[in-house]
Amino acid sequence: MGKRFSMVLLTLLIAISYILIIAKYPTGAKTATYGEPIALLLTIGVVIAAFIPLIVLLLFKHIIVKVIATLYQVVVFIIFISGMIVGFFAEQGAVWIMVCGMVGAFMTAISIIVTLLPEKSE
Repeated sequence: MGKRFSMVLLTLLIAISYILIIAKYPTGAKTATYGEPIALLLTIGVVIAAFIPLIVLLLFKHIIVKVIATLYQVVVFIIFISGMIVGFFAEQGAVWIMVCGMVGAFMTAISIIVTLLPEKSE
């Protein structure tokens, strides 16, 4: 359980850093920026709130709950992949947006594998 929990927390930290990078290099008019700190904090709060059900699901060891958590992580993986595509449209900081998206997708993929692996019985 410790590995699964730490992988999801690391993915959460990458998601928050991804938001901060996108805020530094906005891709459009509706993007949260450092000029609007309330909108930026709300965006980070929504991401943290979105990860809470996943963290709760990781507390259980039943296979069905693991599959549900894996499906939840697949959605996060797709979001990171789509974020890499957004990096192509960024005028500034496209490399950082794409690199953070790749790191997030990689960490989410590893987290999916760790979640699905059977645990060793003691």
